[in-house]
Amino acid sequence: MANIFKNFFNFNKLVTTQLIKVIYIIGIIIIILGFVITILFQVLTLLGVSNVATVKEFGFGVMGIIGFIILGFILTFIFLLMWRMFCEGIILKFITYEKLVSIDAKLSK
Repeated sequence: MANIFKNFFNFNKLVTTQLIKVIYIIGIIIIILGFVITILFQVLTLLGVSNVATVKEFGFGVMGIIGFIILGFILTFIFLLMWRMFCEGIILKFITYEKLVSIDAKLSK
């Protein structure tokens, strides 16, 4: 237990990569949840249950809602891809740092 605290306060191992992985999963959940909620409102409007301002109220009708759902799938995929690339970029910086520290430690021996 004391070894864990020693490593934590000495910064021998970075915890940021694990933290970024957790943030990545939270981001995926938020993106997918936003997509599901948006599609749910569109479907409820299509069925006439909801009065939320959606594509149908802007004069696009049923085909507009269907197009909006298809566009939602495409944009959600793009957002997930961009989120993945962003998180990978951050992790790559920390992995590069860890590799450089490892090389430095080997050269200083």
